[in-house]
Order: sequence, then C-alpha cells, then structure tokens
Amino acid sequence: MPSRISKEGALNLSGLVSVRQWMARSCIKPFTSHSLTNRAPSHCRPLSRFVKSAQERAKSPSFSPGLSCRALHSSVMSMAAQRKGKVEVLLVGSSIFGMWEKAAEQLAPLSVANVAINGSFTTDHFGLIGPLVLPRRPSIVVYYCGSNDISYGATAEQVAHNFVEYSSRLRLALPDVRIIYLGVLKCADKYGKFEIIDTTNAIVKEFCDATAHHYFVDINSQLLHPNGETAKDELFEDDNLHLLPTTYTAVVVPALKPLLTKLCEDVSQTSA
Repeated sequence: MPSRISKEGALNLSGLVSVRQWMARSCIKPFTSHSLTNRAPSHCRPLSRFVKSAQERAKSPSFSPGLSCRALHSSVMSMAAQRKGKVEVLLVGSSIFGMWEKAAEQLAPLSVANVAINGSFTTDHFGLIGPLVLPRRPSIVVYYCGSNDISYGATAEQVAHNFVEYSSRLRLALPDVRIIYLGVLKCADKYGKFEIIDTTNAIVKEFCDATAHHYFVDINSQLLHPNGETAKDELFEDDNLHLLPTTYTAVVVPALKPLLTKLCEDVSQTSA
C-alpha cells in the first residue's frame, strides 16, 4: 500500500494546524455525525449532539433527545463527576472497551480506569478529553473507536483522520502521554467491511510507527480463521460484534498487558 501519510506530516502532528495541513494534502474530509449515510438508532447516535452547555441548550428549544439518549448523556456526565484521580492506564473509546468489565482486575497491578462509552463515534471523543481524560492524568491512553463509524458509512481515511485529530488534541493537553491504538476489529457483523477495516488499520499503523509515543496493536489474526475471511464465532457474543469475557482474557489481555507494563516502567524511569 502506498504511503498515505508523508513522513513530514506524521512527524509534525504535534498541533491541530499540522493535522489540518496533513488532511488538506491528503484531500480527506473528516467524518462527523452529519456524514452518516444511515440514521443510527437512538441508543448509539453520536454523543456530540447531546454534550452541550446550558447556554447552547437554552438557544435550542427543539433540543429534545429520546429517553435512551438522555440516559447516555447522563452516564457521561456522571462518569465525569465521579471518576477522579491519576491512573497509569485509561481506556477510552466505544463498546469494545465499554463492555470490558474486568479490565482493571485483569490489567492489575497497573492502575486502570475505563471511560469508554458504548455506542460512541470517533468525533464524540473530541469533546470528552476535558471531562473524562484530563481529570485522570493518565500516563497511557488505550484507544478503541471507529467500528460504529464504519458501520454507518465512514471511510477508512475519515476514521484514521479522526484518530489523528484526537491524538493531537490529547497531546496538546498531555504532551508526554503514550497512546495505544487497538486496531478496528473484524467480526461477522462487519462482513463486507473488511477492506475498509484493513485500510483504516494500515493508515493508523503507519501514523503510529512514525509518531513518537504512539503504538498500534492488532488482534484480528486471533479473531479470524486461517483463511482471514471468517470470524471465529466462539470468541464473540451472540450479536457477532462484541467480545465474550473469555476473549478478553485469552486475546486482549495478552496483547495489551506486556506493552502496558513496559510503557509504565519507561514512564517511571523517565520521571525518576
């Protein structure tokens, strides 16, 4: 695959200006909630529509999300209010992490917090850095998001761009943070989308390989049969999308924990 990110662009993405320059050179349009080709069900519409200030809501009397959206918005605000204090590792993103209920236990003795939001899209997390990430002052952020974007029509370039944008915004606030990107997963629910997933992961891997303190982890080879075209159903929930608890134990933990442990040791030595 030809390089989609110039070396210059990848190495100089320390601020939003550089991201925009890279996007302009690449002729990529960011994927937003307005880009959806299909209307997402109310329980997984982008949160950015609902995380608004009181002043913005007052100016928009027609703003009236459904009950499930109100509950989702409430959970975000509740999470922001309750979860404080520094952690070594912070999980952010959508339901692949949101449903990992034993993450803190399985990644111990590292201190871990999970602020992933089920049903979220990549653009939702731009506005959640302040309320959900910064209060925890993480040394490492592990990011999984993009599956929902792809399901509702985003291109690989758009999903990759949104991660680069998120990374830039995060590093403006936490310049020394380490960022791990867990590649978009292949599953039976995504049949017909594997090429988009492959391209997304290839672009992001190239960016991570060329950017300091960024790391790419891909577990798809363990989720698929040897033909690379069909998922191992026994690793997934009945929805053919989410991982079983045993899959986190057998696949996700071994893929992430050694890297997390090493990075935490590196951070400790650097700050000593």
